[in-house]
Amino acid sequence: MNDFSDKTKQIAIAEITDDIEADKSTAIILDAAAGGIEVKGKIEPGASAVMVAAPVDLIRKVRLFDRKQAGDKEQDLPADLVDRQTAALEKVRQALAGNGWVVEIKDGEEGHFQVAVAKDGSYEICIGMPINNLRPALSINDPGAPQKVVDRLVHLAKYQSVQALDNPASDLTDYLEFELCDRNKQPFRDPQNVSLKPKEVSYLKIKNNYEQTLNVAVLDLEPTWEISQVPIQGDFSSFFPLDPGQEAYTKLRLQIPANYQQTKETLKVFATKGLANFQWLILPSLDRGLETRGNLNLQLSNKVEELRTRGEAQTINPLNNLLSAIGSDVNNPPNQTRAFVYEPDPDTEWATQQIQITVKE
Repeated sequence: MNDFSDKTKQIAIAEITDDIEADKSTAIILDAAAGGIEVKGKIEPGASAVMVAAPVDLIRKVRLFDRKQAGDKEQDLPADLVDRQTAALEKVRQALAGNGWVVEIKDGEEGHFQVAVAKDGSYEICIGMPINNLRPALSINDPGAPQKVVDRLVHLAKYQSVQALDNPASDLTDYLEFELCDRNKQPFRDPQNVSLKPKEVSYLKIKNNYEQTLNVAVLDLEPTWEISQVPIQGDFSSFFPLDPGQEAYTKLRLQIPANYQQTKETLKVFATKGLANFQWLILPSLDRGLETRGNLNLQLSNKVEELRTRGEAQTINPLNNLLSAIGSDVNNPPNQTRAFVYEPDPDTEWATQQIQITVKE
């Protein structure tokens, strides 16, 4: 039987390409510079494979769809908007020019997003289906709307990148307890189907069962497309050090945003050996626009120096490079030419888990 936990037995790192089907897919074998390890020996037909990381596309692609027909169906337009959609989307195309985060697809490419004109004369952004909770609506009659559409696409690209962050092969996963508990700090009977009322008290429990201290951070991926930090025991630092065997309870009171009947919140915990500043991943609500980050890497370097002087020296986890790439300012687009894939390293491991919660009256 193959021991997939033994990373020393990996013979190559492969990257799955866009040619993915239900029963087969196509992959390329990465060289050491791209995949992190040299190819060891011959790759035999039928060799076992396991996913070591979810790829994170930092540059997203968008289709501008101007072929809607006149009619009464959900996907149709009123007759007076049919002839206006091409001009409306051309303005978005012009606003996209020079943007390094979101680019228009080329012939034959698949898009992450689609932008079109909606029945009410506003721009709609689709991920398969139109996204319903993008507020406020952006009218095609508003001269400033095309740039706001592009700003939203960048925001959504960053949000999706945080959603995609995963490291399923990490050795730390089995040592990290992350669960939601009721007001009595008891786990819910069905942790996969937790429903809370607005402002109902619950507790988030994190426990480190690993032999070393882990630095943890919790983010709330909110339905307003905001990503906020959950302060572990009231601590808003870039991470919270959790010693071996230590557990931390954080009191929560989730609320429903205005104009929502119910929402789904996703709480995502990250745990690392070494240091990483997860505040790179914080995003404001969609209607506020992206903010300037400042030098979060300098803050992390100062933390390294502080720990060194106290005799608790730790290094910066390479994961921080990806966090800073996702969170960097909009005028500093990513320079990756392909999806980022994390290179497993026992000394710089990191893991993530998440909990989804329904909040309704």
